[in-house]
Amino acid sequence: MSNYTIENEQINWEILINHLKNDPTDIDFRHFKAIVSNHWHQESTQDRLQADFLGIYLNLEQFNPRSQAFFLSFIFDYNIRSVIEKAMPRTFERLLKQDTTSDHHFLILRYFLAFQFQFLSPKPELTQLQNLLDTQPSSEAQAFVLTQINAQFGTNIYANPVLQQQGLELLQTYLRSSSPLLRYVTAFELLKSQRFQASEAIIDVVLEVFGQPSSMMQSFFNLYHTFKTLPKVSLTNQAYNDSSDVSEPPTPEVFFLTRHIQAFQLTGKTQYTYILPKLLQQLKPENQVDFIVEAIIQMGFGPISIRTQKRFTSLQEHILTVFATQPWLWQQENIREMLEAIEVPANEMELNILLSQQTEPGALPDFSKLYEVDWQNTSHAYGSATDVPQLLMKICVANVEVRKSAWWHLYGNLFHQGTRYPATVLAIPFFIELLDYEGVPDKHKILQYLTHCLLGYPEAYIHQPPNYEVDFFSTTYDEEGVQAGLYEAISKGISRYTKFLNEGNDEEKQAAIFLLAWFYPLKDKALPALKYFIEEEENPLIQANMLLAISYLTSQDDPKDWMSFFNQWLQAAEEDWLKLAAAIAIYRLGIQSQQAEVLPILLNFLSASLLKNEAIEEEDEGEDEEELIQPEDLEEFADGEYQEEAWLSFPWIDEAGNPETFIAGFFENLPTEQNQLVSQALLQKMKTGSLFESIELLRILLRLNFTTPASGKTQNFTQLDEYQRSVLQALTEIEQLWQVGNNSLIIKSYGLPTGLEDLKKFLANQ
Repeated sequence: MSNYTIENEQINWEILINHLKNDPTDIDFRHFKAIVSNHWHQESTQDRLQADFLGIYLNLEQFNPRSQAFFLSFIFDYNIRSVIEKAMPRTFERLLKQDTTSDHHFLILRYFLAFQFQFLSPKPELTQLQNLLDTQPSSEAQAFVLTQINAQFGTNIYANPVLQQQGLELLQTYLRSSSPLLRYVTAFELLKSQRFQASEAIIDVVLEVFGQPSSMMQSFFNLYHTFKTLPKVSLTNQAYNDSSDVSEPPTPEVFFLTRHIQAFQLTGKTQYTYILPKLLQQLKPENQVDFIVEAIIQMGFGPISIRTQKRFTSLQEHILTVFATQPWLWQQENIREMLEAIEVPANEMELNILLSQQTEPGALPDFSKLYEVDWQNTSHAYGSATDVPQLLMKICVANVEVRKSAWWHLYGNLFHQGTRYPATVLAIPFFIELLDYEGVPDKHKILQYLTHCLLGYPEAYIHQPPNYEVDFFSTTYDEEGVQAGLYEAISKGISRYTKFLNEGNDEEKQAAIFLLAWFYPLKDKALPALKYFIEEEENPLIQANMLLAISYLTSQDDPKDWMSFFNQWLQAAEEDWLKLAAAIAIYRLGIQSQQAEVLPILLNFLSASLLKNEAIEEEDEGEDEEELIQPEDLEEFADGEYQEEAWLSFPWIDEAGNPETFIAGFFENLPTEQNQLVSQALLQKMKTGSLFESIELLRILLRLNFTTPASGKTQNFTQLDEYQRSVLQALTEIEQLWQVGNNSLIIKSYGLPTGLEDLKKFLANQ
């Protein structure tokens, strides 16, 4: 007999299981959960409890139906699944054959399909699912199996193409079913899977129900929400807690409406040429008018206010005319509020006034053109790219949260962790077109997105400019030619990007300049504008950005051709930003004598940034004021003009706003002579700088001159070259370096002695 202590009460396992088999109570369920949750991972009880658990599932058909549902809710728990997984096929086979109510049978079927598709191998074959379909006792259960067949063999992009076609053919047979529910669900599933290719006959079946949905709405909600939301309980991953945070489910009405509009929108151009005209015909009092009006608004105008659309398509004009000439629509309060919310003209006079204003350029583009692209048959990170049109529309809406969500999705599908896709190439012209419309917000984000689509992660090229032939035009690692297609598509907007140099706000200018910096093969289209507007620009930060863009656009030119240009800017620079940008531009030319002259400037900026960060960190830690780094310590920034926000808006700086990493990055992978030049400058700076500066300067110095040994290994004196020894000797002569504990840890990470005396002995080869 096995006993477990729960809340100071002894619970007998055998008696508890007997209760669960026959007539369970809520207390029995509570005790069972507590036992498993509290004892599953205890060594003294783990093996016995797992063996007992397996026994339950091997004989699950012997338990009360309520207990069966209770135990099935645990099968997705990782630890429990690892114990019972091999037994579950036979268990489900027996459960599905048992004599029980139709509701309970349907619950078991849903658990079986969810578990089978998610965990078991091989997956159910189409013939097996067809047998399940034929043996279901109700149309609702059959309809559910149809949705699962389509999920596995219709809309599943990873399904075998032959099986995919067979699954669609099986679905097609149910369009002729005598059951209205099966006929409708089949049509809806085919609409989802065929999308752009959906036939008018399929669309008509769905539209008929959409116009008068009362008989199907609850069934639709059950099939696509309730039945797919199976109770799943985790007992072994955390202590059992009775309370659960269940979010409020959508109403059947809202769920039905939004799912159908989404399905209609995925038909692409068909929504304009066929679905919308059909919906306008359904605007009759006997139909579900509020659903129809909402669908027409969302599909015809998108999430954009009508008053911001200063140029309508002929279809949009027709929609507005229908709304304005149907007085009975405006008599229904909910319809009137819906129409007024997007400022639809309420009568013909208002409509004529609105249409008479259609002479000036549109505030927003004609979004219907988005559906002229075959998104169905092009791909992004998550398969078919049919969601792209809606996302492009949503980045144009007034609602900030909607735009934020749309950008999040665009960075996840067309640009997935740096990978770009054929659909990305097709979307580029639409992003560029949006830059022309006054009603489009966040144009700087569009420019930044285009930069990411062009480069992937720009930081990869900041310190090592691209090899254009290899990185953008080679098909060796890009057989589909996505990168070359992107470069060609994005370069077509160069003339538009240069307009922002004059017309844009500061954010737009910064983003446009940074994008233009990467068109060296087409520099003749970008360079003249940058050279002209750098003289006209009044903001020194933006001038600095332009100077760096010019530097990158001329990277492969003869350095002597640009030395005089950048040196003039350095000599004339009164602002820190310009001085830094000019110094970097000169350093990037690679002329050693000039590099030696600008190195002190770069190191001063590096030190100032380090000091600023240290001051901020100290302040955050609540140190006494006299222990903080004071503004006058910031060397180049002693005038107090150092602005953290400005750094953050400077596109060459990392997202954390750390200029020190930007500057230090130019000191990587240098030729020997340049490496020694930088090293000597770093050593000199460490002698005269502060304690805090020495930490990062030492890190850079060692990174330039030493490799990190394998874990636990130390440097061998005989393997160091003469210059490496001279660097270490110089470190022993910088007394303040050894007053900072962090520096010892940095030195240790390179396998070198951590104490001053120990390093001296090491260098003496003792």
